[in-house]
Amino acid sequence: MARGRSGADASPAARGRARRRPRPAAPQGAATKEGLDDDIDSVLDEIDEVLEANAEDFVRLCAERGSMTGMTPSERKGCPRCAGDLPLSDFGRNSSRPDGLAEFCRPCFREIRAASYRRRRAAEGKTVREARVAPAGTQWCPDCKDFRPLTDFGANRSTASGLAAYCKPHQRDRVTESRRRVHGGSRHYHLKRRYGISAEQADQTLEAQARHVPDLPPFAR
Repeated sequence: MARGRSGADASPAARGRARRRPRPAAPQGAATKEGLDDDIDSVLDEIDEVLEANAEDFVRLCAERGSMTGMTPSERKGCPRCAGDLPLSDFGRNSSRPDGLAEFCRPCFREIRAASYRRRRAAEGKTVREARVAPAGTQWCPDCKDFRPLTDFGANRSTASGLAAYCKPHQRDRVTESRRRVHGGSRHYHLKRRYGISAEQADQTLEAQARHVPDLPPFAR
């Protein structure tokens, strides 16, 4: 008599079919989600139809007034402060804005920043020193309180202009005063810098030499 195949003798496909279980029916929430997806798709289709119908008017408006980012087909942008239609190179960078450029042009932004600085200083009870515009070929000397020719200033590589802050006469006066105040005088400064001795030590040395050689000329004493 023929026997039915046992579980061990059955093929892998047969064993897989035996292990399968019927899937449960989809819950009611899944049907609701499918309905919402259909509604969203229909709304998006309506939006696409509206955009296509008004595309021509939208392009014409962008060409006349500039788009939302201020860009026009000629790669220019409007500044809302000076109402100028300027090239993009006249605007600084601002990564937080959609077009990656500042809202205001560079000159307007400098004026806005300067006004903001003045307001902050005024709130602190401080005054703002007005910037001086030097005529061509001149520079301001704080001690002269006037503009002097560039040839009246010495070289100073540490400054942006490459020139000293004071004219040559006042620069010499300031250096002399600084050496007197810090080192006791230019003589002491040079002796300390060149020979490592003070002016007092130099005087004592000259006095000792004069005692041993009494016939020294006056300039050597």
